[in-house]
Amino acid sequence: MEADSTKAAKQRVSAYVKSWSPMLAKVTYGIGGRTVASASSPPWTASVDFAPYKGRAIDVAVQAYDGRGKLVTTRKVRVAMK
Repeated sequence: MEADSTKAAKQRVSAYVKSWSPMLAKVTYGIGGRTVASASSPPWTASVDFAPYKGRAIDVAVQAYDGRGKLVTTRKVRVAMK
């Protein structure tokens, strides 16, 4: 998987989430198995500090949850930090 690149600084992230669930309640963003940000309404925008990952390629995991807290879908995106 080829990584997209971005500046290793505080960045705003957002996600388009396609799901079979009619209502999503929360989207989380994780790095290295740790949740680093979350959003509770579309367009699922949050702020993530990428500075600690400068010079590395990381996987950002995006997870969407329904109103009962059940994981509905997940996706990983590889990002190279400059």
